[in-house]
Parts: sequence; C-alpha cells; structure tokens
Amino acid sequence: MNTEINKITEIANDMCLYQKFKNIKAECVTNTQILFDIINDNYPHLDVKAKPCFVIEINKDKKYIKTIVHTLIEVNKTIIDPSYETNSLKNTLYMDSLNEVKEYLGDLYKDNCKYLVSKFISLNNLSNKINSKKYTVRNDEYYNNVYDFLEMNRMMKKILFN
Repeated sequence: MNTEINKITEIANDMCLYQKFKNIKAECVTNTQILFDIINDNYPHLDVKAKPCFVIEINKDKKYIKTIVHTLIEVNKTIIDPSYETNSLKNTLYMDSLNEVKEYLGDLYKDNCKYLVSKFISLNNLSNKINSKKYTVRNDEYYNNVYDFLEMNRMMKKILFN
C-alpha cells in the first residue's frame, strides 16, 4: 500500500513540475480530476476521493498571510496535493472544515467569510462530481497536455532507470 501511495505522490510531483514549467495557476479542480482518474485507472482497489480544503499560508513567524480554497486528493486517508500553486508555498496549513478555519483565523475569518463559504461550497460540489466519476474539466487542452507529459515522463524514466 505504501508503495502505491509513493507512486501516486511521485505522479503528483511530476504534475507539479509540469505546472511549474508552464506557469499554470488556478487549475486545482482539473489537477484533482487528472490524479483521480489516474488512480482509478491504475489502482481501482484504493479508496480515493476528491475533497475541498483550505490552505492557510503563514510566514516563518506563524503569522497569517492568506487563505486559499482548494481541491486535492485523499487516498486511504493520505492527502496528496497535485497543484504546484499550493505546493510551492513555503509554510502552509491544510484544513478541511470551516470551523477549523474560523477558529484559526478568528476576526480575520469575518472579513472573508462569504467568499470562503461560497468558494468552499462550489469546490465541494465539483469534488462530489469528480467522486461520482463525472467529468468536471473546464480546460480539456490542459488536461490532455498534462496526461501527455506524464506519459512521456513515465516512458523516459523507464528507459533511463530500468
């Protein structure tokens, strides 16, 4: 099981590499869809689900910087984030409930409450569609380009390291 999680994490890291080179942002739903599809195609026995979350960025002194409403993958209770935009942040906290965010942010939560709630509901609906195996991708070209990159990358690793 850990070997499978490690392989999935490696795929997510490769996805992040592609996003970094192509300067891809704001594609967390498509990234989640891609990784979800790959896991279901290659590891159908694993318990995988797309889920919304909050990513709280803090500085090195643990001071709040910003909150991102985001989607990612949970595989057998292990969180895997296939998005470079959030993975590239230095200090983050991942939270999966509004109550956690409210408790952490205190008064800052009130300033952003409507946005955070509406965005979370929207991403929760999209995550539910992904989990129901409904295609949620809004950018087919990006989806296909990432898949092509991952396939080429897999073949290169096989040639170079086997």
